[in-house]
Amino acid sequence: MKKILFYCQYHLGMGHLVRSTEILRSLAKDFKVCFVKAGTEVQGFDIPKTVEIVTLPLLLSENRQVKVAVKLLENIEKFLFALFLNFFKILRFICYFDLS
Repeated sequence: MKKILFYCQYHLGMGHLVRSTEILRSLAKDFKVCFVKAGTEVQGFDIPKTVEIVTLPLLLSENRQVKVAVKLLENIEKFLFALFLNFFKILRFICYFDLS
């Protein structure tokens, strides 16, 4: 089965998460999907059980400025780029979606 990596970052609301979940539901019918997300945990939110979930360090918003919750990650962009590059190399995804 072909694999898809789907990334969503949500920190100012749940709109991106809600839209992403509906897209994941559809993709999961025909693909193996890895959902990489960065946002607050939402209890009871139903992501399809067949979707693999990877949770990134939480990003916080303060006065419209994004801050990283984990201080060890000095440069989040380089970290995310390296993470996604490794996902593609190791897991051989055919496609990458970014709903951020």
